[in-house]
Formats: sequence, structure tokens, C-alpha cells
Amino acid sequence: YIMYAGGGVVFGEDEQAVKRALEYVCDDYDGDGEKNLCLTVITVLSDTELEEKQDEAASDGDKIGYNTADRATALKNFDLEMMTGNSYLCIMSKYMYSRCDGQGRFVPLSDIFDEVPQSAADEYGIRLADTEFGRYFSAAFASMGEDCVVCLRRQSLSDAQSERSPEEYEKYAQILRNMASCRLKGE
Repeated sequence: YIMYAGGGVVFGEDEQAVKRALEYVCDDYDGDGEKNLCLTVITVLSDTELEEKQDEAASDGDKIGYNTADRATALKNFDLEMMTGNSYLCIMSKYMYSRCDGQGRFVPLSDIFDEVPQSAADEYGIRLADTEFGRYFSAAFASMGEDCVVCLRRQSLSDAQSERSPEEYEKYAQILRNMASCRLKGE
């Protein structure tokens, strides 16, 4: 399970392109010959993105309405996913990533990597666009925007008490390492 949260609209062919790209840094964990990825997409525009979309629509003569209840629901879904969801690996717009700043929700890169990668955005996440993987698959990730940060969500207490094993959690840490080091699987 991998989560994208941000202003990008990721569905249909865009979602399939993202999944195909992510398959290159994943293993066939259950040995069935398939790399089964579940991508949870939570679309939320930042205030700035919302203003830009409204200005763009107004200049085209369109009237755009944005349902603030939908935005509140998406933010609630994001918070729930961050607290108790299935997604450990998170790809987020800079805006959504900054909403978690100082909340202790992410594993420090120094706990995941022997040496913090040059693509580090800070002590918790890497900038996708600054990795060889992100540059190679830039077309696949284009719908997400250029400012995405990738990080590993800490296991919550409910995760630790569930049937999810430390080995499963390690799989997501390895995917992050593969993304940062551009070790492409499946080639």
C-alpha cells in the first residue's frame, strides 16, 4: 500500500503509469509472479493551488465552484490514513508533507539509510524529482506535480498490535531505498 496525497489528479491512465513505475522498485513479495501495488490517492489542493485554479477558470470565463466540504473530507481521510491506514510509503505534495511537520509521523532517513541520500528534502523525506528514479519516470509522476516528497510513515500503535509484521514494514523501507538509489527492479 502506497499513498499519494496532493493537488494532482491521479486516476485512470495516470494512476496506471505511477503503478508501473513503482513496480520497478518493488519485488514480487508473495512469489506469485505479480507485483501487486495498491495506490491510495487523496487529492487536496493547497490554498495557493485552489486560488490558481479559480483564477485560471475565471480568465477562461468559467465559473468554478470548489466544495469546501469535499476538501475537509479529503483532509480527514488523509489524517486517518496517516494515523491508522495501510499505507506506510507516502508520496506527498510539499503542501501535504508540510501539514505533518513536527508531528513525528515519519521515520528519520538516518534510520532507513546507512547514509542519508543527496535527494533528502529534510531529515524525513526525499524529493522524488531529485532522484534518478524520479527523473527516469518523470512522465509517470507528472500528474502528481514536481514538488513531491517521499517518506516512510511510522508504525502506529494499532499497526504494531495488528497482524502486520516487521518484515512487511521493511518492504516499504526497501522500496524507499530503491527509489533513492535508483536500483530498478525488473529490468
